[in-house]
Amino acid sequence: MAMLHPKKELIVSDSVPKQVEFRVEEEIESPSDPCNYYEAISCEDSAKRLIAMQEESLKLNAYFSEGKTKQSKMLAILIFLNMERGLKNKRLENVKTCLILMTTNSRVVFPREIGNLSNLAVLDLSTNDLSGALPPSIGNLSNIFRIFLYRNSLSGHIPREIGNLGNLSNLEMLDLSFNNLSGTLPASIGNLTNIKSLQLALNSFTGQLPQLICGGGSLQNFSASSNNFTGPIPKSLKNCTGLIRLRLNQNQLTGNVTEAFGIYPNLNHIDLSGNKLQVEISPRWGQCYNLRSLNFSNNKISGSMPPVLGKATKLRVLDLSSNHLSGNIPEEFGTLKLLHKLMLHGNRLSGDILYKITMLANLESLHLAANNLSGSIPKELRGCYKLLQLSLENNEFEGSVPSNITNIYSLKILDLSSNLLNGEIPHKLQK
Repeated sequence: MAMLHPKKELIVSDSVPKQVEFRVEEEIESPSDPCNYYEAISCEDSAKRLIAMQEESLKLNAYFSEGKTKQSKMLAILIFLNMERGLKNKRLENVKTCLILMTTNSRVVFPREIGNLSNLAVLDLSTNDLSGALPPSIGNLSNIFRIFLYRNSLSGHIPREIGNLGNLSNLEMLDLSFNNLSGTLPASIGNLTNIKSLQLALNSFTGQLPQLICGGGSLQNFSASSNNFTGPIPKSLKNCTGLIRLRLNQNQLTGNVTEAFGIYPNLNHIDLSGNKLQVEISPRWGQCYNLRSLNFSNNKISGSMPPVLGKATKLRVLDLSSNHLSGNIPEEFGTLKLLHKLMLHGNRLSGDILYKITMLANLESLHLAANNLSGSIPKELRGCYKLLQLSLENNEFEGSVPSNITNIYSLKILDLSSNLLNGEIPHKLQK
């Protein structure tokens, strides 16, 4: 979390007194007595809160971890270090523009008065022990563009006011993950037309995802994993072509995994594992050329694996395990030269292990267990010289175990049980 460090240069406007210099840094420990630690900041002794940098001439051209803020916003800085008495101080409402950078671990109820700070640009109360519900007044933050409330103990529903009347039309990032929030998501969340990052993971949400969750088409990073969402994947995601990361794993989503998605030229990570999705895998995933991780494991997907997946040559993780897939392993998978993990266990695959698969030099985990694979174990597996785990159990492999499999010096786990193998076990495997 970013925090101001004294007597360090930030890039300050010419009108700022030179003796007041700051730099935004990350991971700086909170001082034991912040009221005496920072220059040009006044504190209320009664609540020990850093209230403001009241000098209107002090305008900091602030920079954040991801670079310069949009439009180079000139921000005064507001840091709460203790919120035991809430946000009732009238001086806060007069702060023209403020940025809450940090709070200490305050065991308090989420302040209902947060909506009074109508000029707030960024709200960051993450990683505290805040409890209670999100107040409807949060919908009054008409100038807000980032809200970070992750890793707290917040409960209750998301108020529908969060999207009402388009008040939060500037909001780009909303992170409510790692809380105890519940209930259904309000349909009004679709009114957040500029939202780029929406993080809802690890809560107890139920019901369906709103159909217009990507109504504005700006969504890039969406995580709703580890909740109790049901029903189909929202149709609006199909046209959300700017997606970069999508995590909907560990829910109870149903429907046609082929119809739900489109083509995403910037997508690098998708995880739909642990749902009840059906039908076949769309060939369109092969046109997501920046895809690095695709995880559809533990669903009810059937049919064959599309050979066109071999065109997603940046893939490092391909996990289609524990589905109802059938047919052969596509030869085109041999073009995935960057692949680290190939997880196809727990399906109904047949045929043999193709030569091209055995030449994936970066492969670290190859899991093909619990299928109907047959033929011999290829000697060429030594080409996977970085292999750490090789799991071929519960298939119909026959013949002997190739002796040169012991030349894969990196190998830590080897399971060939429950096959039709015969002959001697290679000497080095007996040690």
